Amino acid sequence: MDTIFISIASCKEEFLVQTIKSAIANSDMPEMLYFGISNMVIDDVDFVSDPIFDQPNIKCLEIKFNEALGTGFGRMTASFMADKDHTYLLQVDAQNIFEKGWDTELKKYYKQLLKICDKPIISNCPTRWIDGPNKEVCLYEYGGPVIDPYYFKTTQTFSSLGINIYNRESKNNDGVFERYASIEGSHYNWSDRQDFVEHGLIHASFMFTSFGFIHEVMHDPGNPWDGDQINLSFRAGTRGYRMFGIKNCIVWSKDKYNKDGKLLSDYDWRNIKRGSVSLYNEKKSREFQKKIFSGEYLGYWGAPTKESIDLYYKSMGTDLSKYFI
Repeated sequence: MDTIFISIASCKEEFLVQTIKSAIANSDMPEMLYFGISNMVIDDVDFVSDPIFDQPNIKCLEIKFNEALGTGFGRMTASFMADKDHTYLLQVDAQNIFEKGWDTELKKYYKQLLKICDKPIISNCPTRWIDGPNKEVCLYEYGGPVIDPYYFKTTQTFSSLGINIYNRESKNNDGVFERYASIEGSHYNWSDRQDFVEHGLIHASFMFTSFGFIHEVMHDPGNPWDGDQINLSFRAGTRGYRMFGIKNCIVWSKDKYNKDGKLLSDYDWRNIKRGSVSLYNEKKSREFQKKIFSGEYLGYWGAPTKESIDLYYKSMGTDLSKYFI
């Protein structure tokens, strides 16, 4: 049977339970869903007291520490929660909601893409929802349509993905990042007959592919924050994976900031000052990325060969090394 392993990295995520319940409630085949969750507990706030975590198909690893250890670490350890082989891997954030029939839709798209290549990945930047004053789910923004996260369906289309380049100064006294590259949503005009577009990138809050991906291209635990998605895209692309955005929106992700750029949740892990572990790993990761994207380092945590880098950069139309060297 076509089982889906759903990998979720969580850290002080107050909507984690809603994410799990939304995936199950809106699935056409909920019995085919298996969850692997890595939950970072900080300040004794964990949001995992719900009875749903007693279900045998939901594996949750709790890691207690005084600081967030980053997305690379969280996503890697979430993948370790698989206790058997599955057909598909779905990676999402811990504050996503799902539209009705999302699993059937994803499998349909994936089987279409298998006619194009052997190793497709589906990844888009999810459209945003926001929690209202009474924790109701509003689509798009405050005042937007209020929906039931356990039963809803829209005609919304996804954006595609693109690399955004900008200069950024750290707000946590952990260095200055110049010519920083980020994977973000990119507006796309879908035609009536078009179902997908190739972009060569992975947005880590929504990625769907074959289950074997978690062994071939595991998240780098030493890459805690910036560059995690670009690292994953690079390593997948240099191993023969091709990444596509799909047309029909089936997954939504909570907006973390208000219109003034302030965090909406007091529980957000971004409110935690980065500690010595994160700062050490972030600095080392930035240095390592220079070697990865230039081809100085070849191996599991980078590309397998320099030829594979050339092919990926050619297909992307972008040389990532110039943003990190």
